[in-house]
Amino acid sequence: MQEGESGDQASENDDALPAPSASEAHAAGGFLTMRAMVVSLDGKGCVEGSQRYFVNSDAEAEECAMKLYGELVEKGAEKILKEITLNRGMIRGQDGA
Repeated sequence: MQEGESGDQASENDDALPAPSASEAHAAGGFLTMRAMVVSLDGKGCVEGSQRYFVNSDAEAEECAMKLYGELVEKGAEKILKEITLNRGMIRGQDGA
């Protein structure tokens, strides 16, 4: 991701709905800062995390992303995302809201 660029990648699965999440990455002077957040449908549950590393390659940047993923999972993001998946019918009934 380029400096100042942020966003989520869409799934190739047509049935996929976006999860209430945000991510951001900035690279400056070899330092990569990544922040991410996953929020429950009702807004009561939220998991946030960040990682900052000096990186020299795309592979090292990918490693940083995986560490952030691990941090989010440890804090409960997987539980929130499973609940979202179980409630897809409700989401579709609200026009994807």
